[in-house]
Amino acid sequence: MKRALDGVIARLAEFGGGSIDLLVGEPCFEPPAAVLKAFRNAAGEPVSGYGPPAGIAELRSVLTEWIGGPETDPDRLVVTHGAKGGLLALLASSVEPGDEVVHPLPCYPAYPVMVRRLGGVPVGVPEPEPDFGGWTEAVAAAMGERTRAIVLSSPSNPSGSAAATAELAALVATCRERGVRLILDEAYAAFRFDNGAFDPGIDRGLDTMVRVGSASKSLAIPGWRMG
Repeated sequence: MKRALDGVIARLAEFGGGSIDLLVGEPCFEPPAAVLKAFRNAAGEPVSGYGPPAGIAELRSVLTEWIGGPETDPDRLVVTHGAKGGLLALLASSVEPGDEVVHPLPCYPAYPVMVRRLGGVPVGVPEPEPDFGGWTEAVAAAMGERTRAIVLSSPSNPSGSAAATAELAALVATCRERGVRLILDEAYAAFRFDNGAFDPGIDRGLDTMVRVGSASKSLAIPGWRMG
């Protein structure tokens, strides 16, 4: 089924110069050959029946090695049907009607929608700097007695801003002090090109922070779901 905007894009292409469809965050490259081969092999050996709620043990073990970090443990990892499913599960376990969830402005539109759907109140805090410099102070000022979670996408959707490690560490400390959960959305983590990759050492905030990753963007397999 074509979207109305697909027609707009096709019409723009007629004027030359080309266009890039960024409407749904779908990668413009193909999945790695090794990934396609692995899925084809797996499809050749279908397995019926429900799997473990947290995900297949072998898959969680592989993901643990891929994520890395001294404190990474398969028992701390849960596989969900898409990053959005993981985000919704986290928010549902954190938010009661009337509770507040802080998020950046601009942000992934699903954040405030999910919070409202759960009866919560989304609180937007503008990004002051490209590396979220000073954002922790602004967030602290916006937090109240009903604040239950902070949701941060780094690199950001849609701005592209990436939180510096020092700023993220300060945010973890603030959330721990206030007893608030930090939900770090890393759907675009594979697209950091500043040589300032996320420091796994920050995982010392595991008592406070939950990281949400996605293969849809990094491996160009949007729509593929595994559990």
